[in-house]
Amino acid sequence: MVFQQVDNLLDKQSFNYFILGFSLSVIVLTLLTWPIAAMLRKHYAKPLVLAPSKKRLRMVVYIVCLSIVVYIVGLLFFASTLSDFSMLSERSDLWLRMLQVVALMAGLGSLAVIYNSIICWTDKQRWLWSKIWNTFLAFACVGFFWFIYHWNLLSFHLKY
Repeated sequence: MVFQQVDNLLDKQSFNYFILGFSLSVIVLTLLTWPIAAMLRKHYAKPLVLAPSKKRLRMVVYIVCLSIVVYIVGLLFFASTLSDFSMLSERSDLWLRMLQVVALMAGLGSLAVIYNSIICWTDKQRWLWSKIWNTFLAFACVGFFWFIYHWNLLSFHLKY
């Protein structure tokens, strides 16, 4: 085994851990605070006043975040059930394909998250911290999709 230094920043372990950690923490915090914010709005009688198109876009963003978490949980569950490599056969192809479809939908949904961030910055009634968080969420979704693409977790060639 030859231990060679990695010169490319995109291939360094610390950089990749940072991207994955940032992405997952922002996405999970978004999912955790969503119902809390709804309960607070209900308690203080401050309903969320959005146009129907913005409500749909907000729901799409929520579904994209949820699909990313479902992908990660599914991938961790699949990896934890591997006691040996006999599981990597045609029996598991369907589960891997379903995980890849979820990841691909999350990646394509990242475009909606980016669009939501742009729309948020053009809205003058939005709070500054909401604009910043939506930007973080857009970076997190793009970073997560880049991570799974860069490390070939989205490869549709199942060669064992």
